[in-house]
Amino acid sequence: MLMSIELMLLAVNLKILVFSVYLDDMMGQLFVLFVLTMALVESAIGLALLVIIFRICKTIAMEFWVIIYIAYSHCLAIWKISAVLC
Repeated sequence: MLMSIELMLLAVNLKILVFSVYLDDMMGQLFVLFVLTMALVESAIGLALLVIIFRICKTIAMEFWVIIYIAYSHCLAIWKISAVLC
């Protein structure tokens, strides 16, 4: 799912870039550069998080993370219910 979002973002950037060159407008090109920089930063942060998780847990196996996600979702549901009741 995230790959499809990235591909759509790149397609929109390409479209903005082409129209910017066609209209001889520099703002579109600067906007594309900014968006691509933000995508690069997002990827770098994701990779850094994976490296930190691997160093701490010694695994990035999905079976391990499914258990943690289920526990987190149950805790979040309990927290939402308690927030409504209080």
